[in-house]
Amino acid sequence: MAFPFNINANQLLSGILSLAAVITLWCIFTLETTNDRWVPQYNRTAGWLEALEDPWAEEASLNCTAVVLGDPQAMDNVRLLALTKDYVKTALLSDEYYTKATQDCRSKRGYSTWALQEEMDFPLAYSIVAHHKVQNFERLLRAIYMPHNVYCVHVDTKAKASVLAAITSIASCFHNVFMVSRAVSVVYAGWSRVQADLNCMSDLEKVSTDWKYLINLCGQDFPLKTNLETVRSLRALAGANNMESIPIPVHKKWRVESAFRVVKGVLKVNMSSDRKQHKTSGNNDQHFGNKTEEVT
Repeated sequence: MAFPFNINANQLLSGILSLAAVITLWCIFTLETTNDRWVPQYNRTAGWLEALEDPWAEEASLNCTAVVLGDPQAMDNVRLLALTKDYVKTALLSDEYYTKATQDCRSKRGYSTWALQEEMDFPLAYSIVAHHKVQNFERLLRAIYMPHNVYCVHVDTKAKASVLAAITSIASCFHNVFMVSRAVSVVYAGWSRVQADLNCMSDLEKVSTDWKYLINLCGQDFPLKTNLETVRSLRALAGANNMESIPIPVHKKWRVESAFRVVKGVLKVNMSSDRKQHKTSGNNDQHFGNKTEEVT
């Protein structure tokens, strides 16, 4: 078959290469313009339960150092990002993800596996009370975990089955993390919240008596200090307890002068006619404080 024009082999090869280059550029452009929503990719080889972040994701614009230092503008940027629906959806890992990811505990975890001798000489115990947001719990555990410390985890009996399964699976991968022996149905601000910590405290004492201090946390807490900084701060207490409290303001006196009862899982003021106000005897000062304490 004869062509209506003359063309040599070099010109033909050059034309084919040019066409291939154009097709390649078109494919790249199409992929970049259609992938306008970031979806995290999970790769265990990069660290257990860690999302590989897209460098062009919105988080890349955040100044984490400024956030830690309390810069107002940086804090506002974080708050605005946290309110974005797309960010919330992409940042959230399902409960089932953790259950599946912990089926093989031999994979790399991303948790601390060593400590300084100063830290090992001052082991700590933790009581963690959680009821949802497994992702937050796992981040907390990873941040405070040290192989020589000991951790008790209490999951509210009202929590979803998937939450309990996920947290139990995470705990099963560590020799020094365990689930509380007796879980309770927790009512916020009620005695059951204290009982959950007491049950963990009892279990921690049975598991080990080597720890120097016990710190109670909830599943949504997050530390601002490293384990070494925490150890040095607690060592400075010289055996004293750290229990933050302030005198009860007048407008909150009703909290200790009223009777309460649990109604359908909610703490309510007892409004019955035979209710009596609870008064303390003598001139004792009444205080209230933080739920988190550091005790020996």
